[in-house]
Amino acid sequence: MSPTSSWQQAAREDEGELNLLRSLLKNVPLSTDPGALSSVVGTYASFLSFTADERSSMADDFFKLATSLDNPCPRSVHTFHWHLCSHKHEYRSITQYEKVRARAPVHVEGLDQLVADAKAARAQHSEEQHVEAMACLANFLDEICHATELAEDLYEEVLQSKSFSPFIRGKYAAFLARNRPEQHEASLYHFRTSLEAEPGNVEGMVDFAALLASSDVQAAERLLKDAMNKVPDDARVMGEYAFFLEQVLHDPDAAESMYKRSINLDPQNSGVLARYAEFLSSVRQDVEGASEMYRRCHFADPQNLVGLLGLASALLSVQDSDGAEELYLKAISLYPSDAVVLGSYAEFLLNFRGDRSQSGEYYRRAIEADPYDATNLGNYAIYLMDGDENSQENAEKYLKMAVEADSSNARILGRYAVYLERVRQNMEAAEEYYKLSVGVNGSSGLNLAYFASFLSNVRK
Repeated sequence: MSPTSSWQQAAREDEGELNLLRSLLKNVPLSTDPGALSSVVGTYASFLSFTADERSSMADDFFKLATSLDNPCPRSVHTFHWHLCSHKHEYRSITQYEKVRARAPVHVEGLDQLVADAKAARAQHSEEQHVEAMACLANFLDEICHATELAEDLYEEVLQSKSFSPFIRGKYAAFLARNRPEQHEASLYHFRTSLEAEPGNVEGMVDFAALLASSDVQAAERLLKDAMNKVPDDARVMGEYAFFLEQVLHDPDAAESMYKRSINLDPQNSGVLARYAEFLSSVRQDVEGASEMYRRCHFADPQNLVGLLGLASALLSVQDSDGAEELYLKAISLYPSDAVVLGSYAEFLLNFRGDRSQSGEYYRRAIEADPYDATNLGNYAIYLMDGDENSQENAEKYLKMAVEADSSNARILGRYAVYLERVRQNMEAAEEYYKLSVGVNGSSGLNLAYFASFLSNVRK
């Protein structure tokens, strides 16, 4: 770049910075909301991060301020994490970001406007800086907001440039792995190319391991172990390895040991606490231990969905239905379109409040939010089976949808068998589904009891 063009670039940056500060600071005295202040300070920190490398330490200071406030802005927290990884090559987890990551998808107002503003700021940046800002926003939209289409649009713009870094390439590979399984080979290529250029990229290692876990278990484990060697005191990476040991290697003792090590390193990591709570509940069948972990998860981050729902369930086990309902309602206020939240509250209303009308309404909202959630489809079908004749007729539609969504769900298969036997009186089909239900690993004793009754009364 010539001296003249360097001066012109600096002048544009100075003018852009002044305009940004005017627009940001104009409204600060009007707001006492820490989240709003975090957004303002984080936006300025982002500007410093994306405009000049020599301002990196100054950006650090503003990011730390933005993320230290109560209820920090998710975008500010995400951009700080990106700044640490992409600019400073410090691949370490920060507790605030792990909270945001554990809450995903995070609802953020005006995503289209965020994209428009980022594109409009192009004149303030060099080509490399603009690409960095676009890639950071694309990653935020993908990982934190689950706004896949918007993220893909930005990534396509980034890929047209020759200026994107190995870190950006790795995040694009992760985007493809999560959202575009038909582009598996492209994802592999981008991961390998990224890690060849930047072998210390712990974020890339963890993301690549997630892709390989279903096809090359040994390679996935090597990546996770390499990541732990590079950041030996990082609770998030330990938590990812614990989850891998649990879900992929099916080694519960090793998984539990790793979960405990992770939690000892960061007792406030709500994502790891949530996974360990679910491990204790589903693998160890330790209701008391799981309840304690759900409680710790909730107090580490009151907005963590697993903590909210898990603690609600724990309160129900000690007959505190009012306390549980308070948590369900809080979850709905935070995640109004989440199918799991809506379905859980529908089940609570039916089983603990006896309110069929409201329960049916929440089941319908849950299915509208996610038409492929097998648990909600099956529960709504059971709800209909206990209704009038018209409802019973309609139940089969949802039972079929539930079986299609999850053909290995023993509870759904068993309920469909009961429906076929008692409502349809189709004994051949009922027997087929009874056999399917008891043949699934982890099938309940209830399915066996229903099948035994069927054999005793029908197949004498």
